[in-house]
Amino acid sequence: MRQMKYLTMVLLLGVSWQLSARDTLRLTLEEAVQVALTENPVVRIAGKEVERQYYFLKEAKGNLIPTLNASGSFSRNLKDSPMFMSGSMIEIFMGDQYPGEIPDVIARRMAGTTNSYSASVQLRAPLFSMGLYKSIALSEVGVQMALEAARKSRLSLKNEVEKAFFGLMMAQNALEVMQKSLANAERNLSDARARYEQGMAAEYDLIRSEVQVSNIRPSVLQAQDNVSLAGWQLRLLLGLDLQTPLQVLGDLSDYEPQMLQYRQFPVDLSGNAELSQLGMQARQLHAQLDLLKTNKMPSLYATGTYAMVSQNSDFKVQHYQWLDSPSVGLSLSVPIFNGWTNQHKERQVKLAMDQLSLQKEYREQSLSLEARQAHIRMQQAVDQLQSNKDGMRQAGKAYDIAQTRYHNGIGTMLELNDADVALTQSKLNYHQSIFEFLKARSDFDLLTGKEQ
Repeated sequence: MRQMKYLTMVLLLGVSWQLSARDTLRLTLEEAVQVALTENPVVRIAGKEVERQYYFLKEAKGNLIPTLNASGSFSRNLKDSPMFMSGSMIEIFMGDQYPGEIPDVIARRMAGTTNSYSASVQLRAPLFSMGLYKSIALSEVGVQMALEAARKSRLSLKNEVEKAFFGLMMAQNALEVMQKSLANAERNLSDARARYEQGMAAEYDLIRSEVQVSNIRPSVLQAQDNVSLAGWQLRLLLGLDLQTPLQVLGDLSDYEPQMLQYRQFPVDLSGNAELSQLGMQARQLHAQLDLLKTNKMPSLYATGTYAMVSQNSDFKVQHYQWLDSPSVGLSLSVPIFNGWTNQHKERQVKLAMDQLSLQKEYREQSLSLEARQAHIRMQQAVDQLQSNKDGMRQAGKAYDIAQTRYHNGIGTMLELNDADVALTQSKLNYHQSIFEFLKARSDFDLLTGKEQ
């Protein structure tokens, strides 16, 4: 963990240096992922949730620690309280003041003191409470669920950053291809105009060249917009300002060797974050059920109290006499009947467990299908790659031949424009096949829970 923090700090320092030295943030794919995992708000929110769950766990464990409470009270009597005594007590305390038959109970109207004080300290310690232990176990599952949710957010963010990174590469390559196509069309237009002015080309060739240039320019503008949109999307995922100058290092063609080394392997969903979360939800429901069962069990607490009281009619506290009253004891609580509410709650949890089991089974099948589909998409991209490379090479030769034929006066502008369109499309197809492979591989890594 310390090494990871050091690497992140070095990366961020390097990014800051790049911004200050070159005024443009240049990132490789690995650096982009690390920046996103450090700066993206979604991941930071998930980290805060993990921290919050840890405090829930500490709170649950704190219930096992003895509690100590202090209390005090003061009361002032606005009127002397009456005192009731039976006849036998009057004989003892008053002697012959009441000759003859003494009533069973008489009241004295002038009794008691004006001020009354009391203070106490109470210690309470759990000796046996199964509910506390099960509550701790439930909180521990909550921490594990938060950790897994954080891992899922990292995996999802990595997947989004990778696809946005490759998407920006694809947009840049498409723009480059369209700009080259526009440059070819403008060069052909210049040649057609010169040949037309010399009487060596028909007006149709000139018009056709002008139309070709007019048709390509909107595609170039759209490609420029696509680059801007892809860049904004990547900046958002990286937690950067949308106006930050950004450049991705590398090219889609750099990933061609990885495609040629691709081999299909068995699908392993044991690391899938979503399935792991469903499994932890099942554990959480089991812990909730165990906690509900503890409502039928007795609880035993040890208690200790130290109390002091005093009464007087003035406020000369320093002269008061205080009487103390220490005591220790046990407190046992045994549930007997609660109207079957606990049984109904247990039944609710068991039904939720059955629902979760069915949901997990269905989700496993769905994710397995998605993983197989990702394999198919990767294989299709690999199969198309060689065909697209051959097509791009042949289209390049065809364009060179068409251009030579046109300059020698044996070809037409229509042939040259068709060759340029075919060359442009073949280049786009080549980059698209690599882009589709990288997207499918990123989705497959997400499904299998691969973090590196």
